[in-house]
Amino acid sequence: MKDEEGNPEYCDIWAGGPHGWLCTCFSKGYVERNYDTLMLHGAVPDGAYLDVFAVVPGDECYDPLHRMTRSESLAYRAACFEEIRSRGMIVSSEEPADWAVPYLDLVHHAPHALIPGPGSGPAIGVPIPLFSLVYHDAVVVPWSLERGAWGIPESDLGYLYGLLNAGIPYLSIQPNDVEIGIVRALAELHGRVGFFEMTGHMFIGSGHRRQRTEYSDGTTVEVDFNTDEYRIVAPDGTIVAEHPGK
Repeated sequence: MKDEEGNPEYCDIWAGGPHGWLCTCFSKGYVERNYDTLMLHGAVPDGAYLDVFAVVPGDECYDPLHRMTRSESLAYRAACFEEIRSRGMIVSSEEPADWAVPYLDLVHHAPHALIPGPGSGPAIGVPIPLFSLVYHDAVVVPWSLERGAWGIPESDLGYLYGLLNAGIPYLSIQPNDVEIGIVRALAELHGRVGFFEMTGHMFIGSGHRRQRTEYSDGTTVEVDFNTDEYRIVAPDGTIVAEHPGK
């Protein structure tokens, strides 16, 4: 990939060390080569995580042999997602973005905007589930459980956002009983409404720390970020799960 001056793009901020960037127009060929090679060796994955393809804005390439616009870059990435799907595999990438939703089954996470960011600090503004209000039934989003986890405001518990968004939970390698209980609550909620639309969101009482979401089957989820309290209520008014908080 080359910039406007014809110089190769260059990056050295990642753990892999200094490197250039492959023009996205060539990406699908390498995806095909890699998974064909895996199959020849008897390795048939259930899914693929094409890192950062969804989250990074479209690229431009000024090489006269393969000029590329940002829109073309996203189309080339979409072709890679479709190649994975054509092989019967689950398609994943990093962070949800509206252009990529039609091609994805799940993402790595859906972090909120934080200061100083990208993954830690207090929230910029008031985090609310705008993305879920549009795309909840279209893509699966995992959530970390800890307080101040990646993309979670530093004072808040990640699993409360997971419950509010009816996502799926991450699980530690060696979870304790408390974590397993939280994971079960999240998993059961997602099993109940994972394929339903989020139809409403509201603040309860004064301020913005107590919030409620509603799903198209009538299930409601209420969380309090000050007290760590949560309550999941079935359409018939039965309390499915709750925690009294601190």
